[in-house]
Amino acid sequence: MPRPIHDRVAYDNTVEAIDALAGHKLNADQEDYLELLSQLVETYEAAHLTPYPKVKGIDALKFLLAKNQLTGDDLAKLLSVDRSTAYKILKGTRNSTTEHIRSLCERFSVGPGLFIAQEVAGIDPESTKLGQTAFSEPIFRTARDWRSGSITHFKNCNEY
Repeated sequence: MPRPIHDRVAYDNTVEAIDALAGHKLNADQEDYLELLSQLVETYEAAHLTPYPKVKGIDALKFLLAKNQLTGDDLAKLLSVDRSTAYKILKGTRNSTTEHIRSLCERFSVGPGLFIAQEVAGIDPESTKLGQTAFSEPIFRTARDWRSGSITHFKNCNEY
């Protein structure tokens, strides 16, 4: 029987149960159980977890480059552009093209919205994490977003 979540251990256990159910074909009772668990997690997250500050897409790109020890020259090679274009993108004086964004998505295993949106879920500057999950994994800010996949900027790059 599901119970309210009062501490981090119960939260982690509930998220683990959600992970076990997610992605499987569920009957109506299992769907209801998943929905209830998700609501419990959402309530706990709203009350106890502090969201990271929002950052601009260009800051996320700079962060990814720094964490991967890449320079503007490396970005130019990645995007198949000259150095000046890469540095203009990093300064924010030139926008990225669809092909640039696709290349970035594939290289860093993130969704295109990370570079398109004005602001995205914040980056934890102390780690290689966006939100609460490593860049190479799908990222969702709340259980509802995770369950529904409603945060479009974390969808697979190949969907665009």
